[in-house]
Amino acid sequence: KTVAGGFPAVEIHYRGLADEHDWSGTLLVVSRGDDIFSVLGMTYSDSDLIQIQENVIGRAISSLEFNKN
Repeated sequence: KTVAGGFPAVEIHYRGLADEHDWSGTLLVVSRGDDIFSVLGMTYSDSDLIQIQENVIGRAISSLEFNKN
């Protein structure tokens, strides 16, 4: 459990194999009132840049804001 944009959320980190590549990903599910949002970030985990790519995904998720229009 976590908080995203000031709202309760669940963050799941995973790794797996698909299409002959190792994948690393983060799934974020955010509850805002009656709305539920999902954010999915994925990258190849068999890359030398995996740590940088995972950091970019993490920063994108932490920068989420929810505003009413």
